[in-house]
Amino acid sequence: MVRNAVKQEGTDARTAGRAMRVRRSSLRHGRPVRGRAGFTLIELTVAIAILLVGALAAFATQVMSGQIIDSSEEVTIVVADLETCMEEMMLQSADDMPVLYPEGVEVPGYEGLHVRNEDLIPNYLNWEAGDPIPDLLEIELTATWLDGAGRVQRQSLLTAKAR
Repeated sequence: MVRNAVKQEGTDARTAGRAMRVRRSSLRHGRPVRGRAGFTLIELTVAIAILLVGALAAFATQVMSGQIIDSSEEVTIVVADLETCMEEMMLQSADDMPVLYPEGVEVPGYEGLHVRNEDLIPNYLNWEAGDPIPDLLEIELTATWLDGAGRVQRQSLLTAKAR
């Protein structure tokens, strides 16, 4: 029967045999194969893994930027407290300053004012207790506090007061 069909189409027996083999090889489980119609499981797994790594990196970046913002807010608040305290100190005379704001002792009213465990401590760089007050009193006001991670932070402000 195949020979009769081949002769009617005008081809020889070898060509007909190849055509049958091609047709059979293009069938998969009785259905024709129409090319790739999707992704393999390995391709999907690799794509998901790449997306997951990117998402985790973006999340880590967001967390770090939040921590940097919190830290800069704390420093801004502490610097404002240092400036306010220094302005209060500068309103006093140079002779009264070491009495009202003793060296190495926390300035009253600033203990834990805006940030955790905040302390402002004056230090007189060119004066020792018992010595006469110099004509130009050099003052260092240092703030210490605990940041959001519980680490001790320090910030200083320097100025001088003339007699």
